Amino acid sequence: MDKPDFDTRTGWADRPWWILLILLPGLWALLARPLTPLEETRAAGVAWEMWLRGDFLVPHMNGMPYSHKPPLLFWLMHLGWSVFGVNDWWPKLVGPLATLGATALTWRLAGEIWPQDQRVRQLTAWLIGGSLGWILYGQMLMYDTLLTACVLIALIGAWRAGSTGSRSAWALVACGIGLGVLAKGPVALLHVMIPVLLAPLWSQRARQKPLAWYSWSLLALLGGTLIAGTWAGLAAMYGGDEYARMILLEQTSGRVVKSFAHERPWWVYLVFMPALALPWVLMPGTWRGLLRDNSTEGRRFLLCWALGSLFILSLVSGKQPHYAIPELPAVALLIASGLSARYGTRQVAIRAIITALVLLAIATVVFVKRYDDFDMVPAATLTSSLQKSGVPIATMRDYKNQLTFPGRLEQPLPELQRDEVGPWFREHPDGVVVTQREELPESLGLEVFEQFPYRGGETKFWRLEGSEP
Repeated sequence: MDKPDFDTRTGWADRPWWILLILLPGLWALLARPLTPLEETRAAGVAWEMWLRGDFLVPHMNGMPYSHKPPLLFWLMHLGWSVFGVNDWWPKLVGPLATLGATALTWRLAGEIWPQDQRVRQLTAWLIGGSLGWILYGQMLMYDTLLTACVLIALIGAWRAGSTGSRSAWALVACGIGLGVLAKGPVALLHVMIPVLLAPLWSQRARQKPLAWYSWSLLALLGGTLIAGTWAGLAAMYGGDEYARMILLEQTSGRVVKSFAHERPWWVYLVFMPALALPWVLMPGTWRGLLRDNSTEGRRFLLCWALGSLFILSLVSGKQPHYAIPELPAVALLIASGLSARYGTRQVAIRAIITALVLLAIATVVFVKRYDDFDMVPAATLTSSLQKSGVPIATMRDYKNQLTFPGRLEQPLPELQRDEVGPWFREHPDGVVVTQREELPESLGLEVFEQFPYRGGETKFWRLEGSEP
């Protein structure tokens, strides 16, 4: 057998210095950029409205119940605000801390799958921390890395159940499912249940006793449903009939029915997944490592997780790169196990650090030039000032909460259709309408008295010509 071309002595890279790498993009985001529209300002705005209302069961957006996402991410923001007070910096840390948790869980899973090969565990942490997907999405206030941490809790339990026969491990599966549904809704079941259902392909115990395996799987699913269902039931009681219908039906069967429309080609995740795993997919030996002997239970488990979940995601019309983030740990684990005989931890760690520094340097250049395009604070401050002065102020339909948290708005903004703008100004001649990258008809006799950059366009404040708000 060929000798490895690296120094086998332990060093700094074999210690948990990867924690600093995981936190680096989050610290950069804390210092170098604002909360950006649309995803971050929308999530922070929903959390702010819940906090303002003192309603921690039913999320609200612009004064209306918000059924598109469950509350776990918002609760984590509330947790920090309850300790530090409401601030801008804590929401920026929630995503990076969830990413750190997901990385630690991936590191733990590597140790459980390969307990005799600690190099795989160390390689995995550096590989995932230095991947494009982790650096890009791990610093953001989004649901996907939080969901990934929940999925990992469940799959650590599934691996223990399949490899050791531990019945108590099913409690982890139930917990991960429940938290995952609270993090991003029923989509969590896709990432967890596919490898669980495919267990006979990777677990000898599941093959030998399939009835017992699927019975315990069903109990874990019911346990997870009970965890998430406790919130859903209470929220449905307090949120009203329409909100109850949305979270109990539209978030489950309704979304499934609407999802199999193939708006994007089925093969798009064949592009997204390698992109998320850059730069490691370009390293010599990566693909050979991925195709190495897959007879071990661990590698078959990871293949069922990654390929099975990506296959189901490919059937769903709404395809986005970050939807595949929960499968990135599986890919990193597969790559690490393939590269462990070829590369030392120090080699991989140095590449990961260089990758992160280069990507963050590029991001710094982008935000130095376009910071104002993403900074909602000036427009939100003016909105808040007008609102507090008693000026009637409205926005256009399909408002995405861009101004709510940056301006700490205490009242919702009425949303207008284009044909409602004229009648609204007739009722509110001293009023103001805020638009984002949208022009209002000249025939209405309006003028723009203030505007701010916004994602390649402008946030504009409109009033009747000659009026003084």
